[in-house]
Amino acid sequence: MVKRITSHQNCELPDLGEKLTFTFNGKRIKAFASDSITSALIASGSTILSRSFKYHRPRGAYDVFGQGHESLVTVNKEPNILADRIRVQNGMVVESQNAWPSVEFDIAAANDVLVPMLPNGFYYKMFHKPKWIWPIAEHQIRKVAGLGKIDVSGKHVNRRYEKHYRFPDVCVVGGGPSGLAAAKGALDEGKQVLLIDDNPELGGHALHSILKVENCDNPALNGIPEYKAVQKLIEELAANPNLEVMVNTSVFGLYEDNLVAAQCDADLFKIRAGTVVLAPGATDRHLVFENNDRPGILTARGVEKLIMCHAVLPGEDTVVVTTHDGGYHTALLLKGAGANVVAVVDGRESGSRGEFEEQVRNQAIPIYKGLTVHAAHGKKRINRVDVGPISGGDSHQSFNCDLLVMAVGFKPQVNLLSMGRKRPEWDSQRQVLRVNDLPSGIYSTGDVHGAAGFSCLYAEGTESGKAAALGATAPKTERTADEIIMALPADIE
Repeated sequence: MVKRITSHQNCELPDLGEKLTFTFNGKRIKAFASDSITSALIASGSTILSRSFKYHRPRGAYDVFGQGHESLVTVNKEPNILADRIRVQNGMVVESQNAWPSVEFDIAAANDVLVPMLPNGFYYKMFHKPKWIWPIAEHQIRKVAGLGKIDVSGKHVNRRYEKHYRFPDVCVVGGGPSGLAAAKGALDEGKQVLLIDDNPELGGHALHSILKVENCDNPALNGIPEYKAVQKLIEELAANPNLEVMVNTSVFGLYEDNLVAAQCDADLFKIRAGTVVLAPGATDRHLVFENNDRPGILTARGVEKLIMCHAVLPGEDTVVVTTHDGGYHTALLLKGAGANVVAVVDGRESGSRGEFEEQVRNQAIPIYKGLTVHAAHGKKRINRVDVGPISGGDSHQSFNCDLLVMAVGFKPQVNLLSMGRKRPEWDSQRQVLRVNDLPSGIYSTGDVHGAAGFSCLYAEGTESGKAAALGATAPKTERTADEIIMALPADIE
């Protein structure tokens, strides 16, 4: 059962803003000004947001950060908008894509059964004779191809598509803890800084972390939870006149001589920076198992964001699958929001217990070690999961649940770093893909080099920002043994 929560045992919930309404597939949805389209739909009980491209399998929210096609919708007749990243507006008209007659009952879902039984090249072998039948078949095939429909009625005919130019001393891409610290480091050197983030607000994953900051170089941040510390850092930077912030802005290209290409709504930004600091962060790793795409399966950071940023509890009976202490952090947030945490399934056989694991044990939540999820069951939403050994074989146990949370580590966002001279390489020590050798004038910092604590990210970001401001050598990054999250076999494949 999905619900709005009004209080939490472990944190303060945000002010959600004024009440709004919009429509989704003709249905009136109540929301708040701080809601994304996704969070508002989840709060309303809408489980299925879209359908998969070919097989038309039901798709629900997954990572809630706009990293997957499951959140693509049509907004005010404009197709392929990421519902995870767009704030709700009063009177907004939202429609699902790739489904007929409705997203709940999609006739093309028959493809899930029929298409796997067809031979390769079936369309071309079957419809090429007689000649007159191919144009008819091609027309139907093209109708179901692609996602969304372009508005040809002229609604957006007067829309302007502008080009803008920026010439900052330092351009920082990514507004998480390390990106904010990098901006601060460059500002402290008197530089003009442009800070870009593709989310509606700055803060990154720290916005939904209740871990207390310790041993930070900024003493004002010590002793308070990360979600409060990052807000304090944002407020400090906002007062600096040498800083320009662009949110909801996607950087899609990094070219020679530090030319950064970014897009915000209908505007294209061409940014020629003195130096560039890349702090794109990392997203949750995925797990490979049967029916891992069913609605009701979400990433840990996605669930944390729904709870702490939108006051939405996305499920009632929950199973958390993890390989690090962050999964216990998610379980604690779920428990504090009123969810029934059925089990925490930890892939590690042994190892030191983290702070949140101890708290979860103290709340008598069942913990199963050395196991992972093997399969999920349910059509329009999961209702059961099977768990068993990481090495495979028969499942040991099943749990009834309506929410499966995956916290199995993080994968660095190396897209922009890969536009330099080097390809990503597997770092067996840190258990992530990394790009170490960047062109002159480009620096990188933060979770893109492996997950780390707030204080480490802050120190690393500050050093990178100062180095970028002074044109110095890029600082080295380090990770402790406790910060390294071992990848499961399917992740390495």
